[in-house]
Amino acid sequence: MAKSLAVCPPSMPQVLSGRCKMRMCCFETAAADLETMLLLMVKGGFYHAGQVCVSVQRVYAEAAIAEELAQRMATMAKTLKVGDPADPETEVGPLIRHQETDRVAEWVDEAVAAGAKLLCGGNKISAALYAPTVLLNPPDDIIIIQNEVFGPVVCVYSYDTIEEAISRANALPFSFQASVMTRSIDKALVAYKHLNAAAVMVNDHTAFRGDWMPFAGLKQSGYGVGRIPYTYDDMQVEKMLVMKSESLWRGLAPSLQYLALPDLFLRRSESRLRWRA
Repeated sequence: MAKSLAVCPPSMPQVLSGRCKMRMCCFETAAADLETMLLLMVKGGFYHAGQVCVSVQRVYAEAAIAEELAQRMATMAKTLKVGDPADPETEVGPLIRHQETDRVAEWVDEAVAAGAKLLCGGNKISAALYAPTVLLNPPDDIIIIQNEVFGPVVCVYSYDTIEEAISRANALPFSFQASVMTRSIDKALVAYKHLNAAAVMVNDHTAFRGDWMPFAGLKQSGYGVGRIPYTYDDMQVEKMLVMKSESLWRGLAPSLQYLALPDLFLRRSESRLRWRA
């Protein structure tokens, strides 16, 4: 992404995003409703087989509830129906290519070998299908943590303070959307203020979207803000025209007097004097 920006001509709209290994983070606290959190985390982590740039991938939970949350999430993940996306009963479909299934399997195997606790999944069901997988406390420096999985894998971490969780999340080179699950407005605002994310959801998963929302990645996750009004502005160059009042034009050359203000304003009234090239 950094190299792409370096070679962009000045006239190119710099709204660059896409599959840029974007990172998503989720936070849980003991004060939150655990059952509600679980439903949201499972939905956000495994719908579309995790192949969404804002899918839940990293879940930080207070140490008091981390293992229970991870185990219960794994129990729910095991009940998800994996299979043909044309089947209305299917909850987790295939990955986009067989090579992606192989890649996810390789990354999960590396995480387990490095010390992550495998709570469910961890295996290919077929060439295109990978079992919903939950990992507990994988090391921060392995590839599955440092990159976007783009597969049905959720990693759960324990933390002692919210400051620790925020610091670990912000250490990543990628940043997109985050969420915090809590009944404490103070903790929600602390997370919102200090998380280096383009959007922070409170009591919903990271993949919450609305057509009206600005959509952006930070750091190596992207450059610029998406959605129609923001893209519209980014793809234009502003040009301003300043005029003195008509009374000051009297006595000037006929060629200048021809530019009558009423005619000009009728033709450009919609611009409110913000002319665009």
